[in-house]
Amino acid sequence: MRCEPTGRSGAVKLIVVAGVCAVALIAGCGGGDSDEGAAPSSKTTEKRISKAEYIQRGDDLCREFRKTSDPVERQIRETSDPSEQAGLLRRVADAFDRALKGFDALPKPRGDEDVLTRYLDTARENVVLVRRAADDLDEGKADEATSLLQNAVDASNKAEGIAQGYGFKVCGSD
Repeated sequence: MRCEPTGRSGAVKLIVVAGVCAVALIAGCGGGDSDEGAAPSSKTTEKRISKAEYIQRGDDLCREFRKTSDPVERQIRETSDPSEQAGLLRRVADAFDRALKGFDALPKPRGDEDVLTRYLDTARENVVLVRRAADDLDEGKADEATSLLQNAVDASNKAEGIAQGYGFKVCGSD
C-alpha cells in the first residue's frame, strides 16, 4: 500500500489518513493496542541473534502493530473532526512506540547495527512528526499538520526502503 497525502487544498481527513499510513508503512501498513507478541525486554542479557531471526522477530512486531493501525485508519476515514483525528493519530503513534520498544529489546546481529539504527531512527522521526501533526490539528492548524504529515510520509518511504533492503518481509511492505 502506497500512502500519499492530498495537497493542502485536499480534505484534512485524507491528510490524516496519510499520517497513519506514514507510520504504518514503516511497519507494513497497520497496528496493535497490546504488548502481546512483543519481544522480551532482555536487552543486554540476550546473546546476539542471526539476521534471519532478527527479521522474523521484527516482522512479528510489525504484524502486531498492524492490529491497531488498520482499524484506526478506517476510523479516520469515517470522521472529519480534527480533534478526533488528532486522537487517532496519537493512538497509532503510541502503538508504534510500543513496537519500537520491542525492536530496542532485540539484540542486533553483528555488523548490522548501523543499518538497523538508521531504520529505527527514521521510524522514531516519523512518530515525532505524526505527534506534532496531531498537536497542530488540535490547535486548528491544518496547513501545518499537512506539511508535517507530508514530511512523515517522506520519512516513512525512506524507512520502508531501508527495511526492504535489509530483508524484512512484513516491516516496510506495501
